[in-house]
This record gives sequence, structure tokens and C-alpha cells, in this order.
Amino acid sequence: TGIVVSNPESVDDVAVALGQLLSDPAKRAAMGEAARIRACNEFDYDVLSSRLAGVLGVEK
Repeated sequence: TGIVVSNPESVDDVAVALGQLLSDPAKRAAMGEAARIRACNEFDYDVLSSRLAGVLGVEK
């Protein structure tokens, strides 16, 4: 769901990574879909409320 840039402080390295992403619509679509799935799985109300209940030591 992301791009690894060897030196994230380098404007040139970040620009190259973004350029590659901009030139590849299929990769953008795949990353977007992967991000949507991850968000739905990790930040769903039931998931978050269960985690919070566990931290608080209460039953959900």
C-alpha cells in the first residue's frame, strides 16, 4: 500500500518514485485497492471497539 524510497529526504528520490507511480495506472489502482482493503480490515468499527475493549479490560 506504499512506496519505499531509499532516501526519503532526497527530493530527487521521492520525485522518481512518484513519477513511476504516476506513469503506472495499474499499480496505482492496485495500491488503492490494497489500501481500501487494509482500511476496512484494520479500522472497522468492530475491530477498533474490540481492541479498545481489550485495552480497557472490559467485555465488548
